[in-house]
Amino acid sequence: SGESLEWALHHAESHSCTFGLVVPNAAVTADNPRALTFWPFHYPKVRCYRLGWSPPGKLSLEVVPLADTPGDYFTSTIRSNADRFAGKLLKSLRSWAQGFDEERGVSNYVKRVEYDRIFDEAVFRQTYARLKHKYSFWVESWPEKTDPQKYVFEEMAIAAYLMSLWEQMGAGKATFYDAGCGNGFLTYLLISEGYQGVGVDAHSRGIWSMYPQEVQRSLHKRSLEPEEMWRDVGEHQWILGNHSDELTPWIPVAAMRSGARFFVLPCCFWDFA
Repeated sequence: SGESLEWALHHAESHSCTFGLVVPNAAVTADNPRALTFWPFHYPKVRCYRLGWSPPGKLSLEVVPLADTPGDYFTSTIRSNADRFAGKLLKSLRSWAQGFDEERGVSNYVKRVEYDRIFDEAVFRQTYARLKHKYSFWVESWPEKTDPQKYVFEEMAIAAYLMSLWEQMGAGKATFYDAGCGNGFLTYLLISEGYQGVGVDAHSRGIWSMYPQEVQRSLHKRSLEPEEMWRDVGEHQWILGNHSDELTPWIPVAAMRSGARFFVLPCCFWDFA
């Protein structure tokens, strides 16, 4: 199904718990080019990890790297990520412990921020897992200069977010206008999933010719005047601004003028200048 399952083993005597993923055997070999495609984007890129506690209050974090993991990769990447994870865990434990009422045996801790209120997180995870299982072959054949391990899965996550959002809103197969679509991968994913839309950018990309004909016909090379972009939107229901650079501040304006809704994921600050 493409979904990832996690296993957990509680060690009562040592007050520790070990976590890991249920993945194909080939996925635990670091030199397998598709190994990490089995890992969720939020999960540590290790074979398994263990959290332990021992009196009077020592917290430990141990990791088992993937087979044949190079030493420099372990030191520079896994170790640094583990340090950050341990730091965040300690802060969370401190917050939870400070709010614990020993007399009543309950926690008074109240979350300051409620996450996942737009739609059910499980819906997003299932959609993302399905997209990853279906389109992860692009990691091996990615022609762009960007890092496929980051970019391909990031675009899948954005597509999964939009699809989950539209499902929650009852929008069905919403139509979209991808402003400043760049290499068009988000447009490709959405059209491949049955949505209708176009991607527009001032420059065409070599990767466009690698997409199916249906997607190629939906990718257009033309310059956009920000003030007039709303006219180009036409009847499309959503304007998408995925790292759309200087077009980003104009997308809400275009949405207001065209009557469309919009989604913006900026990468940096832009104004109307």
